[in-house]
Amino acid sequence: MAEKLKLETSAIGLRDLRIHDLRRTLGSWMAGTGASTVIIGRQLNHKSPSATAVYSRLQQDPVTAARNKAVAAMFGAAGMAPSAQVVSLRTAK
Repeated sequence: MAEKLKLETSAIGLRDLRIHDLRRTLGSWMAGTGASTVIIGRQLNHKSPSATAVYSRLQQDPVTAARNKAVAAMFGAAGMAPSAQVVSLRTAK
């Protein structure tokens, strides 16, 4: 496809580039930046939610992100700001 579109890809090390690769890249970036699977599915014109479900797995840690967002909202509602960022500590083996 890259050849048909006359795209210069040698500088970036791509030997072949397909439209589907670009669609998947867009879906991946949308998931990574917080777009819902509904929005991703609409953008990619998917007919079923299961076709879009693969992008849900690409988010680094949606559970942690949701928790952090909720805690920040709780502090905000109380008129407070968190005093420090919470970080995960490694456990000894």
